[in-house]
Amino acid sequence: MTYYSFSEPALNTFSSTLAKAYQQNSTLLDTIQIQVQSLEQILDSALPKNTHIDFLSIDVEGLDREVLESNNWDKYQPKVILIESPEKSLESLVQNPIYQFLKALDYELYAKSMRTLIFKKSINTTSDRLKVS
Repeated sequence: MTYYSFSEPALNTFSSTLAKAYQQNSTLLDTIQIQVQSLEQILDSALPKNTHIDFLSIDVEGLDREVLESNNWDKYQPKVILIESPEKSLESLVQNPIYQFLKALDYELYAKSMRTLIFKKSINTTSDRLKVS
């Protein structure tokens, strides 16, 4: 997979579409070919069998949804997931593919900062979650 490295590191990405857009305002320094693995493969190789994950942070330069989709959710269900999102308003989250994907897996949006979403595995309580519908 091609990784695009820019003079402004915050713009580094795996997305060719984003890389083209970023080149209008920033200098592309390099493209690097990187071998990738699915999240399931990484967790299988890094964790002892039957390990439960409390906290998972995903930041993969524009392919966060694809990484989520590469997990085996029957095997690995973190209690809390932190992930980047370009959405600035809570209202726009309803259309966000990451929000929809995790909601379908019974995760609830627990908190949001400027570009970060925190999801918590549902335990069927409503008193401590942020609602978006």
